[in-house]
Amino acid sequence: MSAVHVVVDLLQPAFHGLRSDGSPDWPPSPLRLAQALMAGCHGAGRDEDAVAALTALVSLPAPRIHTGRDVCGGVPATYTSKTGSPPGSRHASRANLNGWVDLSMVGLTTNNRTAKAQDAVYLSDPRIVFSVDDPQSSVDVVALDRAARRVPYLGRSQDMCDMSVVTTEPIYPEVTWQVKGSAGEGPASRGWSSQSVAWMDLKHELTVSGATVPVPSPIPAYAPAWRYVARNSPTQVAGVGGDDLVVVPFPRRCSGQRAMATAGAVRRMIAASWPEVSVFPCVNAGSQHSDGSGHGLAFFVDTPLVGSSAAVEAAVSARAGSPALFADPGAPTSARAVKTARWRQSSRRWVSATPVRSFPDIRVLSYHLPRWVGAYGADVESWSVSSSPVERWQHRCRQPGDGNDLWWLSMTLSHEVAGPLLVGASRDSGFGLFVPEENKR
Repeated sequence: MSAVHVVVDLLQPAFHGLRSDGSPDWPPSPLRLAQALMAGCHGAGRDEDAVAALTALVSLPAPRIHTGRDVCGGVPATYTSKTGSPPGSRHASRANLNGWVDLSMVGLTTNNRTAKAQDAVYLSDPRIVFSVDDPQSSVDVVALDRAARRVPYLGRSQDMCDMSVVTTEPIYPEVTWQVKGSAGEGPASRGWSSQSVAWMDLKHELTVSGATVPVPSPIPAYAPAWRYVARNSPTQVAGVGGDDLVVVPFPRRCSGQRAMATAGAVRRMIAASWPEVSVFPCVNAGSQHSDGSGHGLAFFVDTPLVGSSAAVEAAVSARAGSPALFADPGAPTSARAVKTARWRQSSRRWVSATPVRSFPDIRVLSYHLPRWVGAYGADVESWSVSSSPVERWQHRCRQPGDGNDLWWLSMTLSHEVAGPLLVGASRDSGFGLFVPEENKR
């Protein structure tokens, strides 16, 4: 069944959104998602197509929510000064004006102090995915994605994020939350309705115009009570890949340059025993907040004759040769960079995770690039190149002194190809690694 996936990548693995009682709103309510998307619809003037797409989205059944494991922070409330406008002149009296004309605002006296909830949940994975079944493909995904990319945060202002909307199945975190209605009701979520979107849209227009016309309640009285129930998803275990890809994590993250140097050293160590096996570093790359850090090594077999057993043997051999570098291959990890699905994604748009090595003349690079990409069965429609890092996750690194230089590319192909995608010289040492560009602003 086709589905629409709203992918939220938080800058930090924490969520500060609260309910009215001060407790963490976890998992994030679908209404909170609708409110964030509505803000995106009005982020650059009212986007009619995006509002229509959001209305179609909330008319579908409530979403499944995929998150990492969570731990409540138990952060105590803090005291802060009361905020708000002075009472209107027609309601002014000596009693209610007292707090505005004395020194209570400056001295923060008891009369002008209120408790402000500060709790949060801390997450094993900064990704949140809302999946909505759309069997009739009724949602304009392009318009909704345009609105999602204007959303600065989900929850409170501490929860900065990258938000995007896709139809291809993303990499899910390990916990799935399924909405459950009250007895006798089907799956429903309070506030997840087209009436709520119409209310928010009207409220925005009235706020901007300064009108004081009252608006109706966004939640009908007959809306069923709702709750989300967690069920564990199949855990993606590091060290066990597919038939031709296996990932072995580091016990702790390191710099991208060190991860590349490790990939080259391990490749040289196993070159004689397993020449079919390629090695590349699993680096954190591809989104606005990626930092290029290294989280593990991937062992990739580009021929079906070797199979998964040889890939696992290669990983074990590498681990035995340098035991201090690797964690237990059977230990689960939540880092996206060490999940095999991350490197198996399909896309048309790709961007350099590690620099491409080629002759230091752009004309030579433009000659070789179509041939390198042609090995994956695609043509290069457009591309841009820089001789210095462009994105936050891109870094310079040491390279063999063979006359080649470093290039950072972004390219669009004629059709989608599946990763891992590596081009250029020294691919076995981790150079020329690309990641999909979909989640990049």
